[in-house]
Amino acid sequence: ALFPSIPADLPVLEANRPPVETFAPKVLVEALTYGLRTGIDPEMANKINLALSQAFLEDLKPYAIIIAWSLMGYISGYLSEKGEEFSKALFSSIGGSLSLLPLALIHREYLIISLEALPPSLGLLGVRYFLVLLGRREAVKKAKAAHEEKAIGIGGIYEARKVTLKELDPDKIFRGVADYEEVKQEMAEAIVWPLVKSDVASEYGVEIARGILLFGPPGCGKTLLMRTLAENTGLSFIHVKLGEILSKWYGESERNLMAVFDRARAMKPCIIFLDELDSIGKRRDLYASDDVTPRLLSLMLSEMDGMRSERGVVVVGATNMPNLLDPALIRPGRFDKLIYVPPPDFRARLEILSAKCAKLPLAEDVDLEYIARVTERFSGADLSALCSEVTRMVAFETIKTGRRRKITQEDFLKVLGVMKPSISMQMLDTYKKFKLDFERSRIRREKEEKRITWEDVGDLEEAKVKLLESIELPLKHPDLIEKYRLEPVRGIFLFGPPGCGKTLLSKAAAEELDVSFIYLTGSELMSEGPTRAISKIREAFYRARENAPSIIFIDELDEIAPIRGKGFPGLVGELLSNMDGIKDLEGVVVLAASNRPWEVDPALLRPGRFDYLIYVPPPDEEARRQIFWIHLKGVPTGELDLEELARLSDGYSGADIAAVCREAKLMAIREKMRGAGDGLVTMEHLLEALKRVNPSIGEDMVIRYKEFARSRMR
Repeated sequence: ALFPSIPADLPVLEANRPPVETFAPKVLVEALTYGLRTGIDPEMANKINLALSQAFLEDLKPYAIIIAWSLMGYISGYLSEKGEEFSKALFSSIGGSLSLLPLALIHREYLIISLEALPPSLGLLGVRYFLVLLGRREAVKKAKAAHEEKAIGIGGIYEARKVTLKELDPDKIFRGVADYEEVKQEMAEAIVWPLVKSDVASEYGVEIARGILLFGPPGCGKTLLMRTLAENTGLSFIHVKLGEILSKWYGESERNLMAVFDRARAMKPCIIFLDELDSIGKRRDLYASDDVTPRLLSLMLSEMDGMRSERGVVVVGATNMPNLLDPALIRPGRFDKLIYVPPPDFRARLEILSAKCAKLPLAEDVDLEYIARVTERFSGADLSALCSEVTRMVAFETIKTGRRRKITQEDFLKVLGVMKPSISMQMLDTYKKFKLDFERSRIRREKEEKRITWEDVGDLEEAKVKLLESIELPLKHPDLIEKYRLEPVRGIFLFGPPGCGKTLLSKAAAEELDVSFIYLTGSELMSEGPTRAISKIREAFYRARENAPSIIFIDELDEIAPIRGKGFPGLVGELLSNMDGIKDLEGVVVLAASNRPWEVDPALLRPGRFDYLIYVPPPDEEARRQIFWIHLKGVPTGELDLEELARLSDGYSGADIAAVCREAKLMAIREKMRGAGDGLVTMEHLLEALKRVNPSIGEDMVIRYKEFARSRMR
């Protein structure tokens, strides 16, 4: 009765035993028949059934059916749980085996439980367990590999899949990541294209960068960019958290690191992503003599050197502290491609805020554009924390009061009032300096966000024209200087009252001409000590030459070269020596500024040094009106009379007017938070702020600057 080709009236030798059909449910017989028919031909089926009908095999017949049923059940269970962990699949299979025990007992003793039925049932369980082990052999292998990956600090592995040409578009590679267009383009060109199109790279002799270093402030998306790249390109990808690769056992850390590179060679084309590179890549003088990390660094350098003959493997490192890295890591042939991942600019911040707030119950007054404007230097993680803190605050308020409400603009402003950005100006200066020092391509001023343009400089039209005329020719048209045998401008000296825009003017000029801008201050140099100050001057000129066309801007020149000779011996000499060599520094101009030009050593102001002087006067009435407009644009305001404000602010510098506007904005915010106003900056606020902020420029001061200008300017 088991097979259609066998007679159904086969003899049953023991009368007290029912035929197989009474033991096996009809559905079992049908399922088993179907399963066996697909794998056994009819002739073989006849032989099996005849063999089972023999007297000495009669007792084994029902158990053979149960074992077959167990096997079929396991196969179906394996297919349904293919992606599960080994332990879960194992317990599921054991449970399925135990469910067969009552069936075996029913057949054996007609519902009479006895010890005689137990051995065959336990045997069945053993067979089932054995089948589980065989069937899950690949799962066991994968589980062991995953355990090893965890032990060596691998944060994730993506196997390669086919990549289409459409996916090589940076927008496709990094879909879901806001802004960072230049960074995406650089990463696509340096990482993805050479690996996917290695045949084209070989044909044209293009050297694939063996190491790419991503650096920038924490929380700005370095790891996110790499994970997105891996998921969207299909390239094999090994994510290693170097902080977790260290082991307390001697030699284990080295084996872990070697295992990463061995795995990458087996998976190529492959990307190794070394997160937290500074955890083992710091300068070796920062470690104790018995520390394991210098050994790991040496091993990593050796592995990277060995990659030169390995096409198809690229190493990408990421760090928040590039200034601590060992110089051996950054030399050509190792991490020779540097990519700066800056803080999100206005557009990126707006996209991040929009994504984080998409499902939040926002009130109509929430202005995400305003929040994006006032969160400069906030990282993506900071913006996420801002949104989380706002929602937590409103949720707790709802729990306490029992009244549900929407999140308002005031809630965001309240949290912003106590929240500071995680990225300091000093950090940004450090990243900029590192980029200028080590990037091997000639760079331009970073376009993170064009914060300073000519529009940001109120009036000062005469000073703008003079400055552009004096620096544009040597920076943009050095060929004309040579053709007409002109002497290049070595130094330009800006002087005038404090807060009137000397530094702003210089930065705007750099933006306008699209050149590198290297900024030094006299007070900072003097705080470094003589040796370090001289080194910084020399370093600034070196960086300017490497990144020409460029502007070196020295603020507070009177601090470096005072008239009474109180500066560091050798510092002025170093400055003059480098300036005398500017003739050989094509595309470099030095600007300096001072609020006290009469305190500057006259030796620096003679022809051949800072021989071009530009007076930056206090803002006149029209300039003050423009400055008020600049600081109030984009701010919610009532009806304002800017002409009246300009008239009343005689003697105020640009910095003074910025302080007036800031004070007026704070008044409006305080009133709104108390529920006493609508949050608009009004004329009354600005008039009150004018009373609180005193002008910094007196008539005597203006007269003194004009006298100096007459005596020095030709």
